[in-house]
Amino acid sequence: CFTPVKDFVETELCDNSLRPLKAHNNMLSILKSPTFEIFLNKTDRQRLNFPKCECKDAEEFKADLKLAQKFFKSLKPDFENIKKLLLYDKTGICDVIAKLPSGEFVLIEVQVERETAQDARFLAYLCHLYGNQLRVGNAWKNLKRVVAVNILGTGFHGKLVMWGKSDHYKRHYKMTDCLSVGDPRRILPQIELIQFSLGNIPDINKIEDATERNWLRFFANAQFETEIPAGIPETIAKAYDIIRSERLPESVKAALVEEEKIVINLRDEFLKEGRKEGRKEGRKEG
Repeated sequence: CFTPVKDFVETELCDNSLRPLKAHNNMLSILKSPTFEIFLNKTDRQRLNFPKCECKDAEEFKADLKLAQKFFKSLKPDFENIKKLLLYDKTGICDVIAKLPSGEFVLIEVQVERETAQDARFLAYLCHLYGNQLRVGNAWKNLKRVVAVNILGTGFHGKLVMWGKSDHYKRHYKMTDCLSVGDPRRILPQIELIQFSLGNIPDINKIEDATERNWLRFFANAQFETEIPAGIPETIAKAYDIIRSERLPESVKAALVEEEKIVINLRDEFLKEGRKEGRKEGRKEG
């Protein structure tokens, strides 16, 4: 219900790392291995010595050795740069990345508290995922749309206001021609960013779309509910059931308790700031 992509019945859960070769664990483990770097440093000083394959004749095996020697020699000068590109950790981990049957991607981020430059981070994740579809020989027309969905202010009973005093709880960003605002022909549909601020919902019960209403109530209050609400769709009821505290490992329960303490402290700070601002405004008016 959160995305403009409709009429799909299942999704494929993807690797939630934005690192292009994250899934290729064998390659990454080899590149990180100290023994591989030692081996690489030796390739320009000695001949490679691989066991001969019985299925190859002598000339073919010799040609393969030369090719391998050439490859490793060419790899050595740029090895440090290659490691930085492939093993750089500042690429982000998303909460959920799902691939739809259409090939399009949905990126979901759930944000508990307000963070500095969080919109910049969300946009970077979105663009990173779109660009990571590029592969050698892949036509530009095969790039699939990516829709990012941000659920903001979870864990505060829906009381953490992200966007000031606005009662607009939903924002939907597309790349639009600023010179022709409103013209659907002037929109680039390849990337979209949709945000929901739970604390900006004036009354969650008045949201007309029932599915959207139930999901937003889930994100706002699910961890505080002791029972699964009645009359909700089966998929949302399943989500409530999955996060029931009695089904969680002890380590996760302990982490949730600590998180709850942080949330309570932050809530108290927000209330103090609100009362302080209220007193200031009162004195000004007086």
